[in-house]
Amino acid sequence: MAQDEQSQIAAQIRDKAKVTASFAGRGTLLTEPILVINQKAKFVDLVSEYKVFDGNGAQVATVQQEGGKKWLRLVVNKALLPAHVVIKDMAGNPLLRVDKKFSAWRPKVFLQDGSGNEIGQFVWAKMLGKAKIEFHVGGQCIGGIKAQNWRAWNFSLEDESGMEVGTISKTWAGLGKEMFTNADHYVMALSRPLPAQLAQFAVGASLCIDTVLKQSNA
Repeated sequence: MAQDEQSQIAAQIRDKAKVTASFAGRGTLLTEPILVINQKAKFVDLVSEYKVFDGNGAQVATVQQEGGKKWLRLVVNKALLPAHVVIKDMAGNPLLRVDKKFSAWRPKVFLQDGSGNEIGQFVWAKMLGKAKIEFHVGGQCIGGIKAQNWRAWNFSLEDESGMEVGTISKTWAGLGKEMFTNADHYVMALSRPLPAQLAQFAVGASLCIDTVLKQSNA
């Protein structure tokens, strides 16, 4: 990685998200206390692509939307369209998948492992006011993501009891990118290590806010 890019990521964490690591990570996507999710800048967003970095600025994953008829995104509300997002490690191996089915009302969004086996479902608990998406495994809520509304820039990650276990903050991508492209940048910061399934949902939600989750509530 170029030194200037690493410096920019450090500033994104320190000055924009204003977070610090609460515990030592173990070097994998699901065990890091801080993840930086930066979208590749595009003038027309037909396929969303992201780079994912750890708190030290090392790239640990990529995120890309796959499948579907890309041209439909120009003429149809993205909230209505199906979407399939794949999160891969640096060797190109799928780690997680987020699959959104076609829906004219409440979207059905599923979290899958790298092989496509279902882990659970993102369930919309509230559609107005303080919007919340719950993480469901086997019909049971194990946590969720909450915002004041779906135009908010900051989100809270919660466990099954409603206790905050982390935050997701949208960080300013710069005047040129914000005005003329679709680049969105986020920082996820956890306050403590999470159980495996909650960690999978937390990372899946953080990496898919714009591509799947947030666009369903715009």
